[in-house]
Amino acid sequence: MRVKKGIALIPTLLTLGNGFCGFLAISKVVDGLAFQGSEGFADNIIQAAWFIFLAMIFDALDGRVARLTNQTSEFGVYLDSLTDIVSFGVAPALLAKVLYEQTLIEAGIAYNVKLPLLLSSLYMLCAVLRLARYSLESETGDEAHKAFSGLPSPAAAGVIASSVFFLFEGGSSLGFTLSDPVVLNLKRASIFVPPLLGLLMISRIEYVHFVSRFVRGRKTFNYLAQGLLCLFLIAFCHDWAIFASFLLFVLSGPILAGFKICRDFVSPDKNRPAEGKNLRD
Repeated sequence: MRVKKGIALIPTLLTLGNGFCGFLAISKVVDGLAFQGSEGFADNIIQAAWFIFLAMIFDALDGRVARLTNQTSEFGVYLDSLTDIVSFGVAPALLAKVLYEQTLIEAGIAYNVKLPLLLSSLYMLCAVLRLARYSLESETGDEAHKAFSGLPSPAAAGVIASSVFFLFEGGSSLGFTLSDPVVLNLKRASIFVPPLLGLLMISRIEYVHFVSRFVRGRKTFNYLAQGLLCLFLIAFCHDWAIFASFLLFVLSGPILAGFKICRDFVSPDKNRPAEGKNLRD
């Protein structure tokens, strides 16, 4: 007789909340197509971006709650990856594609319809590969969550979602707005960002686990002050502060990897014995 295994209720509901927010983001992108050339398009696109960020909150909570309550399981790992495909794979890819196409349509600029489809599909497929690899290599316990191999899919989605705030509201919190030609060129160039993020997701570049490094455990007063400063900037300057934060995190991986390569090249491992030298000397 087959024994039925129980399901961790609260972590599972949080994970499903992640997927539901991803679906809402997709629906808002689709709804925006009905408001082509009006403010309704921007409103729906911005709401889609916020739903992606809400999905990130659920994604951050489900694993943490599961570990705190000792309810981690393979079911939770695979369910988490499936919902992440919707929230951080399909939703951002569709968001980038529609934003690019509608921008050029409104500006009366002809474009190759295959280009946004190809580049956004590449991002989505890389996200699927990244999440499949994570499911296979993921281990339970806090010690296994110190760093990521490859750009995390929520961070990649965060760049695309936060770019919406920057492109539609950039500078408004500081008392100025970007000029129309600048915004148009930035939106036209934004379609090349998703494939670059996709390549970083499937790479082996190491990224610091931000929550484990800077939030979890006891910290000094300086960490508290820095955290309050970040929250202040995000609350009052979200149109550019969120985008800048995600962009810096994405760039931190290649920059630190480059520093490490240069350091190893200039200063080889001193513990490694010289070639031909007797280890007993």
